[in-house]
Amino acid sequence: MTPRMRNAFAMLLCAANVAACTTLAPVQLATDDAQQAIATGELLKPGNKVRLITTDGRAHDFAVVAIDTAEGTVEGEKESVRIADIVTVEKRKPSVGKTLGLVLGIVGQVGDLAESTMVHFFAERFPERFIEVGIAEQNMMCVAGGLAAMGKIPFLATYGAFASCRSADQMRVTVAYSNLNVKIGGAHGGISVGPDGATHQAMEEISIVRSIPNMGIVVPCDFWEAYKATVAAAKHEGPMYIRFGREDVPVVTDKGTPFTLGKAEVFAEGSDLSILACGVMVYEALRAEGAAAPDHAASSAGPAVLG
Repeated sequence: MTPRMRNAFAMLLCAANVAACTTLAPVQLATDDAQQAIATGELLKPGNKVRLITTDGRAHDFAVVAIDTAEGTVEGEKESVRIADIVTVEKRKPSVGKTLGLVLGIVGQVGDLAESTMVHFFAERFPERFIEVGIAEQNMMCVAGGLAAMGKIPFLATYGAFASCRSADQMRVTVAYSNLNVKIGGAHGGISVGPDGATHQAMEEISIVRSIPNMGIVVPCDFWEAYKATVAAAKHEGPMYIRFGREDVPVVTDKGTPFTLGKAEVFAEGSDLSILACGVMVYEALRAEGAAAPDHAASSAGPAVLG
């Protein structure tokens, strides 16, 4: 099944700042193994945050300052542990995939659409940092501005029609005018919302948001770009709008495809003309490019596609 872009936004409310989260990964060691692996620096290095379990059952939590091979000890600031006594090492390491919510500054918000925008995953994992504002999108935008003014990083989620049209004044005056660090997830963009009708089909949001000073906007083309866009938005200082569709879309990038805020990526080379696309239209542009130049892999003729 093709991953949905809005799923990526929900995931990133639990996974954007990978470097910020650590998890304990226990390594069980026989005493001889511990001596060799630790003494040679293969397992522990200065700066590692660890929990060392010794033969007497005690746990020692500290950051490693040095490995003293002469004395046979692992040195912390306030204590040392004999290498020969260590039976378990629990070394902290990055935990990819469940990290953004552990950055204490991040707060999730939604306007009565938690399951539809998929942010209920964040609410279940971090209820103390999740605000259900209800059907009050204009208020939600102002609450996000207040949170940002107090140093938090609010991520609010609602349908794009409500985020960009109903809350346009609050986004412009409360958020963008003060250049507050608010992240807006506008789901169900364009006609992807289908049978929900014209009231929910945000056709104007790109033109509205991009015309507001200080506002940044990203329109990912698939799941992986949505993932990267949310990571980039979390690290970007200032207001950012991320536009998501509703329906499943083909994945045309992968985890290693380059992504840079404010920069287009070349998806197909060509010399006859250039096709600039965003969102799901990147896939459609690649289809058109393939139809126009089916042998583009062997030739530079045909259109170039930038997304």
